[in-house]
Amino acid sequence: MHELSHGLGFSNFVSEATGARLAGFNDVYMANTLDNSTGKLWTQLTTAQIQAAAIRDGQQVWVGPRVTARAPQVLGPATLLNITSPAALAREYDFLGGASFGAPATSANMTGAIVAGLDDGPAVNDGCTAFTNAAAVAGKIALVRRGTCGFAVKAKNAQNAGAVGVIIANNAVATGPMGMGGVDPTVTIPAISIGTLDGDALISAGAAQSTGFVVSTTRLAGTNAAGFVRLYAPNPVAPGSSGSHFDVVADPSLLMEPAITAELRASLNIDLTAALFEDIGWKTELTMPGCGVVAGAEAVSASGDHHAGQVFLCADASKNKGSFQSCVARHLGSLVGDKVFSGATKGKLTSCYAGFK
Repeated sequence: MHELSHGLGFSNFVSEATGARLAGFNDVYMANTLDNSTGKLWTQLTTAQIQAAAIRDGQQVWVGPRVTARAPQVLGPATLLNITSPAALAREYDFLGGASFGAPATSANMTGAIVAGLDDGPAVNDGCTAFTNAAAVAGKIALVRRGTCGFAVKAKNAQNAGAVGVIIANNAVATGPMGMGGVDPTVTIPAISIGTLDGDALISAGAAQSTGFVVSTTRLAGTNAAGFVRLYAPNPVAPGSSGSHFDVVADPSLLMEPAITAELRASLNIDLTAALFEDIGWKTELTMPGCGVVAGAEAVSASGDHHAGQVFLCADASKNKGSFQSCVARHLGSLVGDKVFSGATKGKLTSCYAGFK
C-alpha cells in the first residue's frame, strides 16, 4: 500500500537537493506544501528557497483541507518535553522516543534534572567515551550530542555514569529529532532525541535543567501549532524520501512515513493517505462486488479506517449472515454519526451488503 500510494501521487516531484521543479513547472503537490518558516507555499518559492526549505526539519507542512480536517480523528495528542527551569529555557520541546534499545521513555522515567554529559573528547559532549563528570550526571538525565559513535554506545556510557535517562541532540544544521537505532541488551535506561537548535540551547546553558513530559492540550502528534500535518524534511536531504512522506513524529505511526512500523495495518486502515489523495484531486469512491460504485461512499472513515477492509473484517469474524449484518450496521452507523456518510449512502450500502455472506 505504501509504494502503491507513491505511484498514485503521494510524491514530491521537486528535486529537494537542487530545488529544481520537474520540467520547470509547479504541481498540485507543491500547491499543498507550505514552508512554515517563510509562510509561503512551495509554488511561491524560488529554486534557491525550495532548496533551503527542503532541509528545514519540522517546518514543511501539508495544508490541504482534507488532511487537515481528518488529522484530529487520526492523530493523538502530542507528548512534549517540558523544561520548567531555568526560566530562559522554560517551554515545551519536540522530541522523538522509540529508540531500539533501552526502556521505553515515559513521564515516570524521564522526569528530573538534565545535565550535559562530558567526556575526554575530542568532542567533549558526544558521549562516546566514559563521562568525566559522572558524579554530576549520576541520578540525572544525561544530555549528549549525536555523532562519532552509535546511539546505543552513548546510552551505555550515560548509564555507566549513573544517569537514569539520556537525551541525544541531533547535530545536523537546524534539524529536528531523529530515530535512534542500535542494539545493546545491557542498556536499561530510556533514550529520546531532540533537535539540533534545542540541544545547542540546553547544552550551552551549562546549569542543570528541570524537565518532564507533558501531554499537549492544543497540538496533535505530527502537526505544527496551526494544526497542519508535518512532512518529512531531514537534513541532509534523503533522496526519494524528503517531502514525499509524513514526518516520523506522527503518533500513531502513519502509512506514509518513510519507514514501516509494526503497528501499521494498511489492509484495514490507511489513516490520512486517502485524505491526501483527495487534496490532490482524486475522488475516493467505493466499489463493492455486485454493487458498482456507490456515490458518496468514501474509501475511509474520518478516523482513517478502510471501509472495504472493515466490511470484509466483519465477514471474516461473523459466523452467519445475521451477525455479519449486525457488524456492518454498527460500522455504518458510526460513519453516519461521524458525518462521513449520509443516511442515504448508508441505506444504499446496507442494501448492497444484504447479498453478502
